[in-house]
Amino acid sequence: MEVKHLVKARDNVVLWKLKITRAASYLSIVNSFMILFVFAKSLYGWAFIAERFTFAEFIAIAYGLALVGFLTLAELDWRFMYKREQSYALTRNPLLPGQCFTIEYLLEKGLEEGRINEDEANRIRTSLRLAGCGGRK
Repeated sequence: MEVKHLVKARDNVVLWKLKITRAASYLSIVNSFMILFVFAKSLYGWAFIAERFTFAEFIAIAYGLALVGFLTLAELDWRFMYKREQSYALTRNPLLPGQCFTIEYLLEKGLEEGRINEDEANRIRTSLRLAGCGGRK
């Protein structure tokens, strides 16, 4: 079996793992909104809330606040936790930056010498980004 086929198979496995993980996160979001509906329904039983809003208004407000909170949480996670997760990846593989640099150098050299074309290099860079190497876009 050629190395090219093994690399393609590995890339497909990584891509499908990423797709499945993202799909599972969408289901988690849906479950959160279902739980929020039940919680808002029980809160609407309070006379203080029921006097001021219709049920539809209260649900819309609750979902709006939940959406703002969720987006804020996602942004905070992206800005602060993602960097920590990257450093965790480096503790598992401290040679990762050096390996990424070496691979990028070899890609550039292969492009200059004409051993690979730009499309192949872009596919490899995409795989590297999935594996944790920053790479160029």
